Amino acid sequence: MATHRFLLLVTISILLAETIVFMFLSRYRPLAIIEELLFSVSVVTLIISPIFYYLFLKPTGEVTAERNEALKKMQSSSITDSLTGLYNRNGFHTMVKQHLKLSKRLKKKSFLLNARMVNGITPGYIPNPKKKDNDVIAVANILRTTYRKSDVIARMGEQSFAVCPAVSPDKETNITVCLERLHSSIDTYNGENGKNSKLSLNIGISPIDHHSTTFFDDTLS
Repeated sequence: MATHRFLLLVTISILLAETIVFMFLSRYRPLAIIEELLFSVSVVTLIISPIFYYLFLKPTGEVTAERNEALKKMQSSSITDSLTGLYNRNGFHTMVKQHLKLSKRLKKKSFLLNARMVNGITPGYIPNPKKKDNDVIAVANILRTTYRKSDVIARMGEQSFAVCPAVSPDKETNITVCLERLHSSIDTYNGENGKNSKLSLNIGISPIDHHSTTFFDDTLS
């Protein structure tokens, strides 16, 4: 379809140039019969070309929608984790930088919460990739439901996650509350899913020093 549109554009350009030439010649001498015929064909073709394009070559709404959807997926895949739907490391860096600019401007304290999954491996343990993926998804869902949509939540590595709570102009984000909410969510999940599906996380907090020029890269490296 794109090739056809290109060929139509080239044809129209040639016919337009031809029409201009014949119009210029007609001002100085009568056109020969063959010239008049070519001139008439050029004019008629230029008139019907837009109609032809609209009927047969113009992208339909469905094609345009599919193209836009594919573009969105391509853009989204560069900043989101395919398994969990959370931001990936690249997306986290991008979004957190904007959060840090805002918190610095508002002169509000901010911090990063780091969480790494802990696997209890016993003798004879055989890794189960499906279970590991399910556990990763479970942790992602816990983080997603525990924190706000405005908070930046990401899967930073195979079994590691990070959260940067959004700052608010009217109040500070309470680190203790953020930790308690996460521990409570994990306990609730473990209580509902039994001992065979228990999750265990190593959780750490890194206060952000807005006056440091290396903190951000050191913390998220």
